[in-house]
Amino acid sequence: MRILILLLSFIYIVNSTNTSVPLTQCMSGKVIGTEPLTVYGSCGYGSYNGETTPGTMTATLNQIFYASARCGDCFEITGPKGSTVVRAVNFCGGNECSNDRPYFMTTPNAFSEISDEPLSTIYDAGFRRVSCPTEGPLKVRFQNDTSEYYVNVLLFNNNVGISSVSIKGANMPNAAEMNRQNNSATFSWSQAGFKIQFPATVTATSLYGDKVSVVLKSSDRLKVYEFGKNFAVPQKVVGSPATCLLAKTPTCIYNDSFSQGYDTWSSYSYKDLNVSDTTVTYNKSKASLHINLIGAGSYLSITRAGQFQTDYFKGIKFAIRASRVWNGFNVFFGQQQESCWKPSTNITTEWSEHTVLFSDMKHQHIEKAINFGNKNENDVIMWLDDISFITSPNAPNITAGASAGSEGLNPMTNQTTTTMQMTGTPYAPSEDPTVHGSHSGDEMNHESSAIKSNSTNISIIFVLLFVVLSMF
Repeated sequence: MRILILLLSFIYIVNSTNTSVPLTQCMSGKVIGTEPLTVYGSCGYGSYNGETTPGTMTATLNQIFYASARCGDCFEITGPKGSTVVRAVNFCGGNECSNDRPYFMTTPNAFSEISDEPLSTIYDAGFRRVSCPTEGPLKVRFQNDTSEYYVNVLLFNNNVGISSVSIKGANMPNAAEMNRQNNSATFSWSQAGFKIQFPATVTATSLYGDKVSVVLKSSDRLKVYEFGKNFAVPQKVVGSPATCLLAKTPTCIYNDSFSQGYDTWSSYSYKDLNVSDTTVTYNKSKASLHINLIGAGSYLSITRAGQFQTDYFKGIKFAIRASRVWNGFNVFFGQQQESCWKPSTNITTEWSEHTVLFSDMKHQHIEKAINFGNKNENDVIMWLDDISFITSPNAPNITAGASAGSEGLNPMTNQTTTTMQMTGTPYAPSEDPTVHGSHSGDEMNHESSAIKSNSTNISIIFVLLFVVLSMF
């Protein structure tokens, strides 16, 4: 009896895991945390604390995802503090939210998991599609406008994306496709003058080809039915890391003006700051960055909203000139002014170019700002231009397509969601089947992946059984 209890406990542990499985490579997006919990969203789940809600770890997605994501899909998002998983419950477009690159508007609850600055924007968030950490089976609820002539249902608690839903009434010779309403989580079916008879079977198909079904005994409005199980979760994509880093920050920081996502608000002891001085220019540029640093300890702080991952870069380069011969110039991260870089020669009234290696300064894997300071007691005017990071040849290769958003490329249509790659190298791009709402010819691969995943679980159970038996 003890053996049976232990065995059943092991089986439960193996099959009840609710961790998320990576389904794409890591990509780059922008994240803010200002989506109020009072917003129900366009997906139809209702209040965050209602019967069909996905909870408080949710997000609104922008129109870049329109062709590749569905309501209920889950994404792992990485910020400077760590990673969390959110479920898509809403979509926005037009002037409602930024549409220049992948964009997540999360709840404050979710944002607090990845950043300690609730009002900030993370410009270089890492993200990828993952399975949802759900518990229990897929569920379906009749909507309030359902009748025997018009069937309207909401599907929820799915662990991977839903590709399609069909229904077969007792008086229907074949199953009929249900219409997804405006990319939401609701599906409807009707046929002019036809009265569907119950019981009816609803079958849902995942993005990876797995099918689950439930028999609906009647069309009682707002009644919830449970499918026999949830979808089979595919294996993670080949070469996918344990978690994504922050995405690679674009190399250009300042050229005539700041690149998006930078500010100088944390600068200290200064005056006459001009981020677009057209009177003093370098080379063929149109403007330069001008600041008057007041006394020792003053500095210009160039801050990256959402912070940046230093591992992608080996250093920074820039052009500089001063209002006088200046031997107090230094460069440092954060508040590490005691561990700064200093040039071997004085800064003069003529432009000069400099390269600073990060190995010459104390720094962390994630930094918020890089500072240009003055150690002299005397004030000095400083001009800067052509400021940029230098990419490291040993940069991490786990954020594929990290700069895609800044180049206008939609990463969701150029990254693989193939979960079982028989050949090829990690990160090899292939078509995302969600773009066309089909399986892109990979349905058998995904089914094989699910079978292999189940086989792995069975193997684990037998190993655990052997271990248990050997104890007695």
